[in-house]
Amino acid sequence: MNRSQKLSMLVFADEVAMSRNVARNFNRGMDWAAIRDYLVDYGSSWRELVEMALYVSLFPDRLPGDEGLETGGGPTVGSDPEGLGRRRLTQLRRVSLLEKQGFLVHALDMRWVPSSIKGDSFRYVADIDIAMAADIIDVCFQIRPDIVTLMTSEPGYAHVARVLRRRGIRVEVASTPQVLPDALRRSVNGFIDLSDLFESFEAL
Repeated sequence: MNRSQKLSMLVFADEVAMSRNVARNFNRGMDWAAIRDYLVDYGSSWRELVEMALYVSLFPDRLPGDEGLETGGGPTVGSDPEGLGRRRLTQLRRVSLLEKQGFLVHALDMRWVPSSIKGDSFRYVADIDIAMAADIIDVCFQIRPDIVTLMTSEPGYAHVARVLRRRGIRVEVASTPQVLPDALRRSVNGFIDLSDLFESFEAL
């Protein structure tokens, strides 16, 4: 390949899952800017990042059956036993910071689902995987990048990886061995081990 021709690259990352991995397995805080630089320089100096999309789940803005935690100027926490309003505000501030750093952030609200047959208790779930998978297929079919890098620990993306590879797109997964499913590892062209990079992040 002519090294004067840069390879276009798209990165799609589950921000919540990756940040949890860094915190739990490395006791480090997340540094997305450092990850972006590392991926662009990985293996060669002729990759050109088109976009790096981060998918963030937000705590619900209301309790089940409640009128909501938000009133006028923003969330309230007085009637919020789980502190969801306060936690949501923290998440929104983080989203704003990531956007200022140049990331394309997709913030999705979690939703309440019954956690028992009787439906008398609830838990909140996120639909990040559905949204991210759909966006990957849609965006990649339009832009047709040379490389797509996935940052996720979900084995379901194995099918997405194969779909992209059938279109001639190189697919990589950037993660760490302890959270990378074998099915996903076998479905991609290459694995980028971020363990050493994560170890260099600031300790919690």
